[in-house]
Amino acid sequence: MPSLVADLRRRAALHPQRPALILGEEVVTYAELWDRLQAVAVEFTRAGVVAGDRILLLGKSTPAFVYGYYAAHWLGAVAIPVDPQAPPSRREELIDRTQPKLVFGSADEHHPSLGRIRALQALCGLPSGSVDSAGPALDALADVIFTTGTTGRPKGVRLTQRNIATAAHHINAVIRCREADVE
Repeated sequence: MPSLVADLRRRAALHPQRPALILGEEVVTYAELWDRLQAVAVEFTRAGVVAGDRILLLGKSTPAFVYGYYAAHWLGAVAIPVDPQAPPSRREELIDRTQPKLVFGSADEHHPSLGRIRALQALCGLPSGSVDSAGPALDALADVIFTTGTTGRPKGVRLTQRNIATAAHHINAVIRCREADVE
């Protein structure tokens, strides 16, 4: 079973002009998604990110968030998605607990509480480029997803590339999603 990012790479090669993301009126093809995640991966690499580093993804469900998420995976880094609406004290706690190498988010989602960590803005118009990577190993840590902490301190759930790929496979099997379903 391929990792999520390996599957995306395959789809970009096989169906470059098919829609990969649709958000309102914005449509991003597989080729565009692959190119943009590569451009973000170049910026992550310039910021010193290597496999195993943690990247805090501060953002809403936007194409830029997806680029950052996939770029982190492509480099073998660990994605830590955080709700930008979380109180500053919660963001600070998660930063202290996870010690991310950098924070990735759009300018309107950057908060002063993140000032002590290098932050990259989610730039959708990044110049093209690519990072040579074999992609992540399936047993590599991929994500740390934190609970809301409604009953106490937020708990981090660690997911490997295999966990995510298996979940995606089973979701597709249940809803019977096919490549031809989106045109």
